[in-house]
Amino acid sequence: MVNTVYRENSIAACLPKSVEVVTTTTTTTAPQTTTTTTTTTTAPPIAASENGKNVGLDESSAAGCNITFSDPLFNDSGVCYFTITPKAGYTLSDSYTVKVGTEVLSAKNNYNAKTGQWFFWSNKIMTDYTIHVEGVSPAA
Repeated sequence: MVNTVYRENSIAACLPKSVEVVTTTTTTTAPQTTTTTTTTTTAPPIAASENGKNVGLDESSAAGCNITFSDPLFNDSGVCYFTITPKAGYTLSDSYTVKVGTEVLSAKNNYNAKTGQWFFWSNKIMTDYTIHVEGVSPAA
């Protein structure tokens, strides 16, 4: 004889009447990053102007040097004489160089050791002359 087992309750009766669903939401907020770029363009400092011609040190040279010009700025021959001296707290190396624009002035041809003056000739088409001094450093 075969015994048959019958289930009187359905499977649904074994399940809970309601299922609570718990949802957790996690929000992560990264800090905002803002990048600001500032570009400052400055003209080289003009130390002297005369008859439409401007002469001065570039920014890096002006930080460590003073420049003094002869009067007038350009003489009748179109020559500009100037003296470079280090500012307080700076020194000039023994082999410092001086440039006007891209041209390197020669100690042999553009420097008067007796007066301590550098010089260069004006150019008919140039109005701005930027002088750069290499070999300037903070004093030790």
